[in-house]
Amino acid sequence: MLIRNINPKKPLIFIIAGEPSGDILGGKLMQAIKLKTGGDVVFAGIGGENMLGEGLKSLFPMEEITLMGLIELIPHARNLFKRMQLTADEITRMSPDALVTIDSPGFCLGVLNRTIKKDMARIHYVAPSVWAWRPGRLKKFVGKIDHMLCLLPFEPPWFQRAGLPATFVGHPVLEKGINKNDGLFFREKNAISEADTLLGVFPGSRMGELNHHLPVFKKTISLLGKRYANLKIVIPAISATACRIRKEIADWALPVSVVTGERERYCAMAACNYALAASGTISIELAQLGVPSIIAYHTNPITEFIARRLAKVKYVSLCNILVDQEVIPERIQRFCTPDILKKDLCYLIDNPKVASAQVKAVSQIIEQLRPSDGSPSKAAAEVVLEQIKFKH
Repeated sequence: MLIRNINPKKPLIFIIAGEPSGDILGGKLMQAIKLKTGGDVVFAGIGGENMLGEGLKSLFPMEEITLMGLIELIPHARNLFKRMQLTADEITRMSPDALVTIDSPGFCLGVLNRTIKKDMARIHYVAPSVWAWRPGRLKKFVGKIDHMLCLLPFEPPWFQRAGLPATFVGHPVLEKGINKNDGLFFREKNAISEADTLLGVFPGSRMGELNHHLPVFKKTISLLGKRYANLKIVIPAISATACRIRKEIADWALPVSVVTGERERYCAMAACNYALAASGTISIELAQLGVPSIIAYHTNPITEFIARRLAKVKYVSLCNILVDQEVIPERIQRFCTPDILKKDLCYLIDNPKVASAQVKAVSQIIEQLRPSDGSPSKAAAEVVLEQIKFKH
């Protein structure tokens, strides 16, 4: 059902999230805006389970635009362009006070370029990593948005130098309210003893990532199972991928628990002794929980070939990028094999001092992601509401 901004006193904010991590940000942002406005606000847009939980009626299922990789994108390009135009038309029709685009720069820029309405506040949340690769992308946002919300402390100057206002609001992982104590509840509930070694497996949140990682992780788990009799496996998954994951793990060598729901996922993560994770926000979440990890990532060879030649950083994990060294082991592309991953995980499990050293190092790195005042979502909400006031 379509929503119209009937009450002119209530700001209408159109929010676009194109992937699970953006949906989490969007949900937290909606919460913070509702708190700051006393609920006197109307939302519309595109989102997933978190934003739907805050009352959003998504224009269409977010999963239709959750894609990654140059090659993976091609078969879906026609539908993506249609969705861009549909979204732009809806923004023009609804005439919101603000448009907040979250991450997913390809889709969001496509919408911005097609949107006729220009007198609304336009904010992009999650700055593109122009410091890491393709710095020319920065120019695409100049003139298209009014403000950039940055998750990393060193990002704002990159945009300010180009004449685009930007604010460091902090990384959302810091306000998820998860802690190691939540893991005790999960272990008790699932009869996982203190003597058991619980390995968290995180193959990614996109279907393309599952295609690349699940077969490799399956063989890795099989090798580990031969070495550790007390090894147990858990996969915290989002609802959009849980069904696919459950089908894939049916013939794994060890029993695997797949858990969904935000609270259950984070309790499972907190319960883990170690983790094997695809690169992404999950690496920061595991770092915050003090879970020693191995980062693994594999993608289409052509996508990887292009990315390698455009990249300006040596690492894929944010923790490693922030200190420019491999604090968390990364095994990318040809190094993302069952034998190598098994060896790395065994090294962590068999050497508690090595695992402890990693946990200590990343805990210090995490503090760099904290805003000076308040939570990330509150800081972001303040900027959004200030931009609306400025436009009016």
